[in-house]
Amino acid sequence: MYDVFYEDPGKFYRALSNFFGAGAEPLMRLIARWLNENGYMENLNPDEFVSLLKKGGEEAAQIIRRALKPPIRGD
Repeated sequence: MYDVFYEDPGKFYRALSNFFGAGAEPLMRLIARWLNENGYMENLNPDEFVSLLKKGGEEAAQIIRRALKPPIRGD
């Protein structure tokens, strides 16, 4: 699932929307907020994140990829 999201976030969002309907957008907003609060994503607020998911395409995918930060393993 992560591979599809990373390679084509727009396709991922469309599939999620087909499954969850109108619930896909608030779900992705919650996920974006969690990613931001926990340091896994920078420079994208939930509204921008969802907008890019809806827009799709390579430019949107690149912006999302740049914003995502890998987890830092500690301990």
